[in-house]
Amino acid sequence: MSDAEQNLTNEENSVIETKQELDYKALYEKAQSDIQKIAAKKDELLNETKQAKAEREAAKQAALTQSEKNGEFEKLWQATKKEKDELVQSLQQYKQSIRNEKLQVNAMRIATELADGDNAELLSEFIVRNLDKMADDTGALSADVIEAVKDEFKGNNKYKALLRGSKAAGGGAPGNAKAAQETSTKEMNLTEYNKLTPQAKLEFSKLVQVGKAVLLSQ
Repeated sequence: MSDAEQNLTNEENSVIETKQELDYKALYEKAQSDIQKIAAKKDELLNETKQAKAEREAAKQAALTQSEKNGEFEKLWQATKKEKDELVQSLQQYKQSIRNEKLQVNAMRIATELADGDNAELLSEFIVRNLDKMADDTGALSADVIEAVKDEFKGNNKYKALLRGSKAAGGGAPGNAKAAQETSTKEMNLTEYNKLTPQAKLEFSKLVQVGKAVLLSQ
């Protein structure tokens, strides 16, 4: 190989070596850049993961809080519903009590026009059943209905033994001092009437019969 050829070969080798050095440097710089990008991406993904975890925990806590609130509202609703049901039931019982009292008063009024003493009280138990079928929800009855019921019992042989004028009519025993004292008032409601002794009831029924006393609806 001539000197010229040798010099050319040496120059080519030098160029190749320089090129290789430049390639390694480029590769190194690219690798460093990639590492930085990967690290940045890793940090970004890590932050997203942390944020997602935080949001998940927040959602979970919110769900628990809402569940607790729903539980409290359910308890409040149950308590309110129970209170409402009890009030409705109490009101219905009160209305029914007033209705029953009105029916009993009207039944007793009719009975005292048809019978005496204990017979009148017994007759009123039959009359009240008829009135119950004809009264409205409040226990109200028209004068025509009351008169019709009175006529029905007056003409019904089934109750003839209880009617005034029958040999079976009771209440002939004289009232004692206690009974007279209990019935000395001229007006009395059904609640008060029911608290009287049997003898006192008899005496008061006699007073109602002759118009000297009044049995009130309330």
